[in-house]
Amino acid sequence: MTMTLIFAGLLAWSLTGMLVLSLIRVAGRADEAMEQAALRRHHTPPM
Repeated sequence: MTMTLIFAGLLAWSLTGMLVLSLIRVAGRADEAMEQAALRRHHTPPM
């Protein structure tokens, strides 16, 4: 019983860790995309 609880806890911990990592990665990508868009907007001369 204890081993099952420990195994379930480890599984949940690793799943939440992967979820948090993917969220951080997505947020970083969004930040990069926004920065690139801002840079592009500044570099392109107004029509």
